[in-house]
Amino acid sequence: MKRSLYMSLPVIWFSCLTIFLLLIAVAFGGDAPADPKKHTSLGKYVTAAEAYEMWKADQQKVKVLDVKTPEEYDFVGHAPMAVNIPSELWSGQWNAEKKAFALVSNPDFEAQVKARFKPDEPILVMCRLGQRSAAAVERLE
Repeated sequence: MKRSLYMSLPVIWFSCLTIFLLLIAVAFGGDAPADPKKHTSLGKYVTAAEAYEMWKADQQKVKVLDVKTPEEYDFVGHAPMAVNIPSELWSGQWNAEKKAFALVSNPDFEAQVKARFKPDEPILVMCRLGQRSAAAVERLE
């Protein structure tokens, strides 16, 4: 199966998607997103391009955490270097008002992140639009 170009090249992948990456465990503070639902109490933000440059500069130390659902991670796509630990999971229940399946909090999220990453590792947290990554950062704080 032929891989698409954006899945092969991390730079293009990060540039094409409008994903805000929230930075935890690194003293870096960019401009906050306009949407308050994408804000964190840490107030640390990076653009996709900045996040990619940080990862590229120290690939062994800087980690990328994708908090999308496993379905989104597989079918919508993901950065090749990202580890998927979903902060929310599909409930299987249809929400007629939102015209989407409801998501429920992953009760094992914090434990899975702690098991996968070292406490001193900088972690770039990403999702598809930025709201779940902000909520995930708050859960990990």
